[in-house]
Amino acid sequence: MRPIILGFLVTLALTAAAAAEVPRRALGAFRLGMSVSEFRVAAQASGLREPRLSLPEDRDLMGLGVMEVQRIVAESQSQRPSGEGIWLATGYLVSDRVAFLEVDYGRESPERRERWFERLDAPSNVRKELQDSTWHDKQWVWHVDRYGQRLSVVDWAGLHQSLRVMVSREGAVAVANEYFRRGLAREARESLDYLREQVVAHYEGQQTGDAEECRPVESTDYTPADTACREPERRFPRSAEAFRKGAWAELNLDPSRLSRYFSYLIESSGQGRSSRIMLVAVGDLDCDDDVSTVRVALRPDPRAEGGCRMTPGEWEYFDPYE
Repeated sequence: MRPIILGFLVTLALTAAAAAEVPRRALGAFRLGMSVSEFRVAAQASGLREPRLSLPEDRDLMGLGVMEVQRIVAESQSQRPSGEGIWLATGYLVSDRVAFLEVDYGRESPERRERWFERLDAPSNVRKELQDSTWHDKQWVWHVDRYGQRLSVVDWAGLHQSLRVMVSREGAVAVANEYFRRGLAREARESLDYLREQVVAHYEGQQTGDAEECRPVESTDYTPADTACREPERRFPRSAEAFRKGAWAELNLDPSRLSRYFSYLIESSGQGRSSRIMLVAVGDLDCDDDVSTVRVALRPDPRAEGGCRMTPGEWEYFDPYE
């Protein structure tokens, strides 16, 4: 009987210790392992709207693999984020329990980022990283964005035990970093797609019935500069004056729709049916001289019978997660 009693006491002690850790491991009123009803209660306690629950879908959880999940989202009742409370809480349920959780405060705060590091006892080397603020701690893998707006956590141990995750904790950190880099890579693609739309509209807006008279927009230098790594925040200012000059001004760009982590370049050549426009987005996301590049090449549409018409473009990606 003694081994059984001893085992029971050890289990009880471990359970109590885990329960004591919940407040420190929780993201506000939210925590991993919650059910839908518990998520709703947490949303109400946080002053958020009634959560929305999506239909089941196959999705990659923080880079740990594709699995069937349900997304549950609770939004703030405020019109604009104050940065003081949670703006958006998102959970992904696996087998009816939250296995991935993210809270978004809607506004950046380096001070909040430091508080998260302190509360979660993040390793010192992680705190110094520019971008890879991801680490494992017992059964969890944490990620803090570089400006303190979003905090994410995934239940690595729970997913691993259920055989949905086949990587080590250290490996989970690596794939999680790639997962968040994909978000920045999407920013480059979306920014360049917006720039492509503006360039095509400028080209096709020329009032001429002769395709040979169509002229591409003029070439530019890398804008706002060749790299953001010399900026204090390692990203460009929100309203870069460089976009209000030359070819950029002709395109009537909204700079707020361009990711601040990347530089943008227009290379134009030729005229009429021999026109060629290359649009480039390039960024050193970690400021370690490893560069991520996205390009799209535009040419006149050879099937167009008259006027200025362009093809949708040919896309190229080089080291998108660097």
